[in-house]
Amino acid sequence: MAITSFFYNSKDGDRKYDASSMENWLKKFFTNGIFTGDFEVKEGTGMAVTIGSGYGNINGKVAMSDTDASLDVSAASGTLSRIDAIVLRRDDTNRVMSLNLIQGSSSASPTAPSIVRANGVYDLRLANIAVNAGATKITQADITDTRTSADCGIVASTVTEMDFSQFAAQFESYFKQFKENKEVEITTWFTDQETQFSTWETNREQNYETWYTERQTAFNNWYTTIVGKLDGDAAAKLTEETTELDERLSLLEKMVLKNQLSVPITTDTGALIVTDDGKAILADWKYKEI
Repeated sequence: MAITSFFYNSKDGDRKYDASSMENWLKKFFTNGIFTGDFEVKEGTGMAVTIGSGYGNINGKVAMSDTDASLDVSAASGTLSRIDAIVLRRDDTNRVMSLNLIQGSSSASPTAPSIVRANGVYDLRLANIAVNAGATKITQADITDTRTSADCGIVASTVTEMDFSQFAAQFESYFKQFKENKEVEITTWFTDQETQFSTWETNREQNYETWYTERQTAFNNWYTTIVGKLDGDAAAKLTEETTELDERLSLLEKMVLKNQLSVPITTDTGALIVTDDGKAILADWKYKEI
């Protein structure tokens, strides 16, 4: 592994630096693009456009223009339109940074030409120029500013923003595992609670059924014993009362199981409100839906 150290004074020729040394040093401090407000493309005279002065950086190589420049746009087709591009170009073969026009193809539906980023050439797209069919002048309305696009970019800071992708990946991995563990815990807890409630509900119903059966059996045994000892009228009356008790017991069972209570309706003085045949009118009260 080799580490290059910038910059030390040479002693007996042991330190030699060149343009590449400066480039490698600078490109870690400057993002590619142009500085805010620089290299603005405006309409010029006739078919020409004007590019304002500015400062740009492309992979450590710097373009600095202290005056406006002008580029001529080729004549328009008489029947078809096209789109041209104005670029700031780094050309390593010719060792220059320059402003160039890339001419697009004439078409009924024209598209902007591609910029070049290969073989020692690297372009920053400053603007697209709409060259309408039969045009004799480029107006400001024909110019689309692309300095803030991905094909160019603004040097908003002299230092590239910190890359938190590694930290983010580690956090996302931790959070994913934490989430999965918590989901398992919550699912297990809910399942356990549902099982406990279901068991409690089943036992409650079974206990009530057992209690009801025992009470009904005890009553039937008592009734069978006592009915033979009563005369006809008393037996008939007891049978009638027993039937009423059975109905009330059934109603009580319904109210207990369904959480639904029935009460007689009374007047303000406490007197029962009854039907024509003397039966009390009942009202249902549900205190909780299940």
